[in-house]
Amino acid sequence: MLKTGVLLCIFYCIISCSCQQLLPQDNAVDSPKCPTPNTQLEIGNYLYPQMAFEAVLQSDDCIKTDHVKPRTVLNEWITGGEMIWNITITLENGVTTRMMGISFRTKSLILIYGETDNPQATIFTTDMWSMMDSFPFESRFGMSYNDSIDFAHVSLRSALPSKVALYGKSAECYNCKSEMIANLQYQHNATIYIDTNFPYLITARNTSDDSVICSKEAHFVKNGIYIMMIYYNGSTGNNTCDIFTVHDDSYNPHLPIIIGAVILIVILLFWQLIYYLYRNHHCPLYRTTESLINEDLGNINDIDRRLARVSEESIHPLAQRIYAVDAFRGLCVTVMIFVNSGGGGYWYFRYSPWNGLTIADLIFPWFIFIVGICIALSFYNHRYITTSRLPSSEAIYKVLSRSVILFLLGLFLNNGVNLSTWRIPGNLQKVAISYLFVSASVLYLASPSDNVMRLRSIREVVCIWKIWICMIGILSVYLSLIFALPVPGCPTGYFGPGGLSDNANFYNCTGGATGYIDRFIFGNHLDINPSCKILYRTRTLFDPEGCLSTLTSILTCFLGLQAGIIITTYNKGHAERFKRWSFWGILWVSVGIALCEGKKNLGFIPLNRNLWSLSYVTLLSGLAYFILMILYLLIDVMSWWHGNPIIYGGFNAIVLYCGHIILHGYFPFYWITNNSHVEQLFRDVVATTLWLLIAFYMYYKRIFVTV
Repeated sequence: MLKTGVLLCIFYCIISCSCQQLLPQDNAVDSPKCPTPNTQLEIGNYLYPQMAFEAVLQSDDCIKTDHVKPRTVLNEWITGGEMIWNITITLENGVTTRMMGISFRTKSLILIYGETDNPQATIFTTDMWSMMDSFPFESRFGMSYNDSIDFAHVSLRSALPSKVALYGKSAECYNCKSEMIANLQYQHNATIYIDTNFPYLITARNTSDDSVICSKEAHFVKNGIYIMMIYYNGSTGNNTCDIFTVHDDSYNPHLPIIIGAVILIVILLFWQLIYYLYRNHHCPLYRTTESLINEDLGNINDIDRRLARVSEESIHPLAQRIYAVDAFRGLCVTVMIFVNSGGGGYWYFRYSPWNGLTIADLIFPWFIFIVGICIALSFYNHRYITTSRLPSSEAIYKVLSRSVILFLLGLFLNNGVNLSTWRIPGNLQKVAISYLFVSASVLYLASPSDNVMRLRSIREVVCIWKIWICMIGILSVYLSLIFALPVPGCPTGYFGPGGLSDNANFYNCTGGATGYIDRFIFGNHLDINPSCKILYRTRTLFDPEGCLSTLTSILTCFLGLQAGIIITTYNKGHAERFKRWSFWGILWVSVGIALCEGKKNLGFIPLNRNLWSLSYVTLLSGLAYFILMILYLLIDVMSWWHGNPIIYGGFNAIVLYCGHIILHGYFPFYWITNNSHVEQLFRDVVATTLWLLIAFYMYYKRIFVTV
């Protein structure tokens, strides 16, 4: 009996220990043989109905057991690399699912979801985001740009017996018709990738009667992993849906640009110190360089000998070269290079899909505004504006030759290899036409401001009053065409992008009258990839640098001319210039805001870069006055800053503009990166810096290229 009792006691202990090991534990139980863990693993429980489960991870060397509660993600550390793991998931209802022969080389996520009687398991790894380019383009939704890198992974699953169709649209896509993103059968799932720059609305519909099951709007996070479950809610008695966050990357994607801005400020301060030392220790070279760059705009300290034969009454010399203009032009060129290089992959360094403003949208109108300023400075200092009825042949030749060269350069940069579709409009073409028209109007219609005897308090307007009349005429023609020209199949006065906009009722009406005129004149010779093409799914050719938009660019150039004439007219002090720049700046900003009614989409004339709408050019011209004032105060009045390093880009703007377009795609100005803002930002900053260094080298070597 004693022996039997001892044996029973030993057997009881063995059974108790074994059962204790099999009981669910709140914390992981590790085998003592497990090697040192080095890889993070997350296990997510998104079962419906909610139910906990046991996760057993087993390899040849160890066993790990985890108890995962509903709607939670458990963090675990395992041994990665070559070690092979078998994973068993056992639900509380006894249902089991397994994943066999898995190795983990990077941080991974095991997602358990679906219904409790048929659980689904999926594994995500962090390196999947480095393969974004391999994701099917058709599975990406809500994109504003075809090379966007900001995506979230969304798994869609339906637990309803009927077929479910899912539709979606981005909040950036104004008044758009939702596009189909997936069709789901019972207990089937689909995977899509949604752009994270703007909120996205997903609507589930029952295909049998087209009734809406549910709608959910979410602003997903870059590299996040989400599940949208469509199911019958027993507590409410209705079909419903929920979006669950499985993995939400806490990394702020805007942090690199913030850090980059801080570094840029430090570099600017350092560059300013170098410039100060250079200027004080290399005065002879500095002065020689100054004389060369002053040749075009003039300087009272070095008046051209050609002016000796001109009477004193006709001379309008500047007190000094206005370096704020060079810095403003350099700022535009610098930002343009950064934007065209990729802008770090950030949406606000890309052109707006349609209405609204981004940083990229500011640059080109300001550049044309500066062209107008330079027309005033150059013409007045070279005495092209006289009381004579006819301009000199030298002035006419200069204007025509510059315009033709700029236009031909623009055609070349359009990189046409197919003559049947070679794009004719373009940035430099628009600059050429604006420069030609405003310059010709100044040569034939302007008069020296010193000859104004009446209304001298506004003589900067009186001396070009004939040009004002011309601009009003151009504006009248522009508005008449925009609001009165009948466009087949489109409403009169239409400002929309067509495509999915306006519930896809005007699908082929992209740009309204603006697009219609361009397609009539240029046919297929237009931009095949307008910024509205991806988001609005447009198929109609449209070019933002077309005919009607060139009319408003001429107005922008003229408003810049007005700012330049203020410089040449009021050259005895700074106060008058500030006063008049402030007046015009406030006036045109107010006009722009009034025309768009301070709204992005619903104003009388929307704020639109693609159309170069009247609200867009007046608002941007008004802001240009304020930018000019700030730079003038810092550089020319207070001498707190000399415009370094961006001012060097202003001295050779045409070289930098053409060069960065031609060499884009070649190392060291471009290289392929992973889908990371850090890597793309570094690449684009390097490209921009290299071009500024080239500009500085040309300045140092006294090389100045103009057209």
